[in-house]
Amino acid sequence: IDLVGYTVMLPLLIWLSYQMYHYLVDGYSSGETSGQSALNLPVWPFRVVFLVAFTLFALQVLAEVLKSVRRFNLNGGTAA
Repeated sequence: IDLVGYTVMLPLLIWLSYQMYHYLVDGYSSGETSGQSALNLPVWPFRVVFLVAFTLFALQVLAEVLKSVRRFNLNGGTAA
C-alpha cells in the first residue's frame, strides 16, 4: 500500500517542483518585489526555499519508492 501511495505522490511532486522552478525564474527575471512595505524585498529568495523543499521532498519519495520495490522483490512478490 505504501508503494501505491508513493507512486501517486511522486509525479505530483515532480510536476510541482517543475512549476516552482518556472515561478522562481519568472520572479527573478522580472525583478519582482514584495511591494508590501518601504523595504520591498525581492521575492525570488523565498521561492528558492520552496523549490529546494519540494525537490528534496520528491527525492525522498523516490527513495521510498525504490525501498518499497526492493522490499517487495526480496519478499518474493508478497507485501510485508
